[in-house]
This record gives sequence, structure tokens and C-alpha cells, in this order.
Amino acid sequence: MGVGARPLPAREPETGPPRVLIQRAAIAGVQVLGLAVWFSMSAVVPSLRHEWGISAGAAVWLTASVQLGFVTGAVGATVLNLADRVRPHLLLASSAAAGAVITLVLGLFVNGLGAAIPLRFLTGVALAGVYPVGMKLMASWSEARNRGRALGVLIGALTLGSALPHVFGRLPWREVLVSAAAIAFLGAVVALLFVRPGPFVTATTTQLNPRYAVQMYRERMPRLVNLGYFGHMWELYALWTWLPTFLLSSNTSAGLTSSSTMGVAGFAGCLAGGWAAD
Repeated sequence: MGVGARPLPAREPETGPPRVLIQRAAIAGVQVLGLAVWFSMSAVVPSLRHEWGISAGAAVWLTASVQLGFVTGAVGATVLNLADRVRPHLLLASSAAAGAVITLVLGLFVNGLGAAIPLRFLTGVALAGVYPVGMKLMASWSEARNRGRALGVLIGALTLGSALPHVFGRLPWREVLVSAAAIAFLGAVVALLFVRPGPFVTATTTQLNPRYAVQMYRERMPRLVNLGYFGHMWELYALWTWLPTFLLSSNTSAGLTSSSTMGVAGFAGCLAGGWAAD
């Protein structure tokens, strides 16, 4: 998006099924690990409200700032065409590592919203190089006939990774963030050592085409996809942010319930959705 992309014909597969499955598993694994920092603050908001003395409204910005950062990073990466200028597995690894370092700094040194919100914004910017680039890499290892299932696995991995910090919710909040950072850094290592672009990756030109941002809303099918995705993400992230607080207020075990609701059930839904797409 944002460039006048002219895809070249996909190359014929050069590797056998075992290599394809290994790469898909590695890419999905990086999503689980790298995205552990996404909702890490949401998992510890109740503790932070008590320790930092912040209101519920102020605490919302600990999650909203990540989403704003993600949008900023995604638009910036699109304008700069980073996914075509930089080898995607290196971009994936460096982005996961950046998210890990930022979260580690937050967990070790920050004591208030004034520093936490900018760092969470930067976390979102970093994650814009994990999730979208992971989609490109997964698609590069998938033929058109089964690409929906492959992307269903990838997005399911995102839900598992996003829910992962809730498993550690009973730990002190700094330990939760440090654990999430360590998990994300492991994802960066996996991306660097094991993930590579597949045979179905397409080369594109890098000429800027600002009119594309308008063109994609003039055409009916891209417009419907974009609007549907926008509405879906609006309710999804609202639910994911609200659910742990609701469970705590109901004297329910928030950690395992949140991780199973968001992660396990979400993963199953993504698999079913990918299958239906194909």
C-alpha cells in the first residue's frame, strides 16, 4: 500500500513440503513470541492502578498508545516501502527485538504514565514490523489455494501471543513485562536464525503512488475489506482490553480465563476462518 506496486510472476517452488511446513511453523512461532509484548500492560493494569494511583481512564492510554503507535508504524513502513526495501526476515527480527528492548526498559525503569505512554507508543511502532511482515512471509510460503489456512494460522498465532502475558498475571507487574520482553527477544532470535522468504514472494517497484490510498476506497471490493477489518478490530481490541478488568471485578481468575478466551478460543476461530476463506 502506498506504492505503485507491479508484482512480478511468482517463482516456482524450489523446496519440498517439509521445508514449507518448517518455515510456516517458524513464522507462526515468531508471531506468538514477538507479540507477547502487545497486551503486556493490559495484563498488569490493575496492579499499576494501585501502585501508580491512576484512574481507569488514564489506564486506557496504556493500551490505546500501542494501537496508535502500530498505526503510525504501519503507515510509515508503507510510505517507505520497508517490506520491499529490507529483507523481510531481518525486518521481522529487528522489529521483534526493538519491541522487546522497549518493554524491558519500561519494566525495569519506569514509574509513571509520563514515561510509560511514549514507550508503549514506540512498542506499537515496533510491532508494525512484526505482524504485517509476518503476513508477507507466511504468504510467501503459501500457494493461492491454501493461503487462507496459512494466514489463519498466522493470525491465530497473533491471538496466542497477545494473550500470553495474562498467563503470568499473578506475578508482580515488572516481572510480567520482563518475561514478555524475554519472550519477544526469543522471537527475534528465531526470526533471524530460521525464517527466510519463500518461493512465492513477489518483487515490486518502489515508486511512490500517493493516489493509491484513495484508489483502494474507490474500488468496491478493497473498500469492503478495509471497512470490515476496521470495524472488526475496533470491537476486538476493546474487548481484549476490557475483559481482564471485568474478570478481576467479578472475583474471577483473570489470567487463565483471559488467556483461554483471547488466545485459545481466538486461535481456533482464526483456523476456522482461514479454512472458510479458502
